[in-house]
Amino acid sequence: MQNNLDDANSVPRSHAHTDSLVGKCELQDMWDSYGIVRDLLPFTAGFPRADIHELLSPDLLHQIIKGTFKDHLVDWVEAYVKGAHSAGDAAKILADIDHRIAAAPSFPGLRRFPEGRGFKQWTGDDSKALMKVYLPAISGHVPGDMLMKILLLPSTIPLSGSIIIAKSFGTQVSTLMDFHSLDNTPLCITESKHIKAVKKPYQRTNKHHPIRQMLLINQHLDKLAAAIVDFCSRGMLDSPLLGAGAMLEDRNPDIVRVLEA
Repeated sequence: MQNNLDDANSVPRSHAHTDSLVGKCELQDMWDSYGIVRDLLPFTAGFPRADIHELLSPDLLHQIIKGTFKDHLVDWVEAYVKGAHSAGDAAKILADIDHRIAAAPSFPGLRRFPEGRGFKQWTGDDSKALMKVYLPAISGHVPGDMLMKILLLPSTIPLSGSIIIAKSFGTQVSTLMDFHSLDNTPLCITESKHIKAVKKPYQRTNKHHPIRQMLLINQHLDKLAAAIVDFCSRGMLDSPLLGAGAMLEDRNPDIVRVLEA
C-alpha cells in the first residue's frame, strides 16, 4: 500500500512491480492502493538502463521542512486543539497561537509573522523561519509529550539531509545508500530546477492553458542559449555593441551566466 511505509512486506516501486500489478488489479484498485494510473504509460517505461523509480531520490525541502513540519506537525497541532476543545475554545486557542507568533520581537535571525500562521504561500524559508518561534507559541496549549516530539524536528534539521531522511523514511535508505547526495549539494537542489523550468515560465504566460506556453518558453530559451553559445564560439558577439548583456538586457540571467562562463 502506498501509505503504509512500515509494512515489512512492502516492495520498492519498479517497472517490474508495476507490470505485475497491471495483470492483477482493476484500474480503480491500482489508483486507490498504489497511486498508479494504469492506462497511462510513462515515457521512461522502455528505458533499459534508467529506472525512474530509482532516479527520484527523497529531498530535504519537500519531505522534512515542508512535509514533516508544515503538512504534518502544524496540521497535527491544529487537529489536536480542535479535537480536544469545543469549537469556540479551539478558535480562541488558535488565535492565541497566532498572536504569540506575531508578537515575536525583532531580533537577528528571527522573522516576523504579523498574521501568525495565516499566510497563503508557504516556502521552505517560511517553514524554517516559523520553526524558530512555533514551539513557544504552542507551549501550554498542547501536552508536554507532544511538545517534546515537535521539539525533536528543529534540533535534527542541521544534520545532513541523508541522515534525516534515512531516520524518517526507512523505505528510502537503500536509495540513499546507492545515490546519497553529491558533495556540498543539498537534497533540495532540485527546487532550483523547478523554479527555472516551471515557476518562472509560468509567470511569463497569460495564465490561460499555461502548460503549452511554458513548454514553448523553455524550448525558445534553450534554443536561444544554444545559439548564443554557438555565436560566441565563432567570435560573432565579441563587439561590445553586440555583447550578451546589451543584447539580452539581463532579461535571462541563465543565458548571461552561460556566456560569462
